[in-house]
Formats: sequence, structure tokens, C-alpha cells
Amino acid sequence: MTGAATGDTARLLCLDDVSVEWRITPKAVTSVNRVVDFCVRSPAGASNQEPVRLFCKSSLHARTWRIERVVDGVSVASGDVTNDEWMHLGPTTEPFTALPGYAHDVEVVGENGRMLDAVRIYPSLRYGTDVSSANIRIGRPRMPPRCTLGDANYGHEVYWATTYAKPTSVTVTLWTAFRLPGGSDPVTVHGNVAVLRPEFSRSYTADTSIYESAVGLSVPIPKDQSLDGAVILWQYVMTDARGDLAFSQVFGTAITAGNPDALGSQPASSRKEIDRRLRRTRAPTESDRAAALAVAERTGSFGPKAGKADAKLRELMLREARGR
Repeated sequence: MTGAATGDTARLLCLDDVSVEWRITPKAVTSVNRVVDFCVRSPAGASNQEPVRLFCKSSLHARTWRIERVVDGVSVASGDVTNDEWMHLGPTTEPFTALPGYAHDVEVVGENGRMLDAVRIYPSLRYGTDVSSANIRIGRPRMPPRCTLGDANYGHEVYWATTYAKPTSVTVTLWTAFRLPGGSDPVTVHGNVAVLRPEFSRSYTADTSIYESAVGLSVPIPKDQSLDGAVILWQYVMTDARGDLAFSQVFGTAITAGNPDALGSQPASSRKEIDRRLRRTRAPTESDRAAALAVAERTGSFGPKAGKADAKLRELMLREARGR
């Protein structure tokens, strides 16, 4: 492993290229060979799909762990610490699915109940896995952990590669949709393959002369309070003139009003207000959804409305999913 080792947080890279965030004791560290007491593996990749992985040295004297939702202080998962080995924390699928994109603290607690250390995560929403074809390979989409109203620079990317001997036209399509009233998502899952039901669609032609690349698309978020708390989902789809089809997993997060550590555009003044906003985020009403769709259509931030071509493409993807 290589990486910096100065200060109370060092970022290291494992041999399998998975980022690890370490909390190091004491603060002054001059060598990566010093004792590492506490770390969370790949905090930026936290999602409802993968368990949070925690490592805790016995020298820290931790007894229990917990994952606390910052907005209301609720512990969404907890358990006993197993020292000196990687632990898979959970279950977190349900709470991370209900409220993606908001701050959660992974904490370890000592014998006296005092919190010893913590790492903050912003879990994303994920469905399915990436589906590659014979000639187009596609990877796991990467996205910023926070998505806020008015962020004109927001965007995400997905790695892809081709096996063509010469440049060939590949069309990249980004689908966008919003969470449905009642808290369900417009996603069809067959086994480990997920297909989004898009409401908006953007396409462009990729340059295959370099054979492999990372597609990075800007997705400016309108500064409109109607989007506050809306859960947004995306999926990348790649096709070529030969009929090859590859698509990413479905991924998404909640759009928040500036501060992802608190719900809504104003700080909650009481637990009752926090609970009310939590319910709104988990189960948006039909009017909430209609307002979000109207903003998306008016601003054009997520492309034009999905049409017949997208419906045909989705049917091909569902056929691929059913055949696996």
C-alpha cells in the first residue's frame, strides 16, 4: 500500500484499488507502518447495496459500533466490535434505501459509552450490477456523495471500453427518473440486473478511437425548492450500429437544499419537524412528484422526455435481464 500518512486522516490505496479512510492514533504520524486503530473501507462508495466494512484494532478498546443518521440521531444499525478483523456492518439496505445521500456517522464506542472515533458517509442508492456485451465493457458509475440544489457543476461518470479494431460509433444514453409516491423506485429487477423506467433521456456519440475512457456527464441541478428531498435515479446505456448493448447499474441519491446533514432548506427546530420531513422524503406525494417533473421538464437539465426509442431500448434491456 502507498499513501500519505500525516495528520489525523490518511488516504491509502489497497492493491485492489479500493479507497480506504483511516483514522490514525496519535495525530502525528511519520510512517505508514505505524499502528492503525480504526478505518472504514471505501467510505465514498457506501450504498444500500454493499455492507459498510469496518476494521478496529484491539488497542482502541472499542466495545460496540453503530451507524447513526445525523439528521435525527437515530441509530440505524449497531453491534459488537470484533477486534483485529474486517467486520461487515448492517443490515443497512432499508435505511440507506429510504434516505440516500444524507449524512450517516460510522462510530465505535468504548466501555464507558464514550464515542472513540467516527467516519461520516453519504450512502448512494444502487440497484443491480453492470451488464457488458461482447464488444462494449462498462463499469460501476461513480458519483459525488452529495447532490444539492443549484449545483451547476454536479455530474457523474462511468468507465467503459471497447474491443473494436477500428473506431466505431457508440451512442451513450443517460436516463433519469424520480422516486414514485409511496417510496418505491421506477426500477425493474431480474436477478442481479436492474432496468430503470426513464422519464428523461440524453444521448451523445462517444469517441471510440481511444478504446477505453470514462464518460463524464454534467448534470446541473436546478435551484428550485420543488426538488428539495426528491430522490433522483440514473442509468447509462451504450449501443452501437452492430446491435451491441451494454448498460450500467441503476444509481441515485436525494437532492438536498444545500446542507445534506439536515433535511430541507431550513434547520428543523424540533424532533417533530424532523420526523415530518423524514416522512415526506421517504414517501413523496403525487403533487411533490409532479412538481419535480415540471421543474425537470422546464429547465431541461436532465434532457428531453423519454420517448419511443427509449421504450424500445428498455425492452431490449429487459429481454437481456430475463435471459440471464
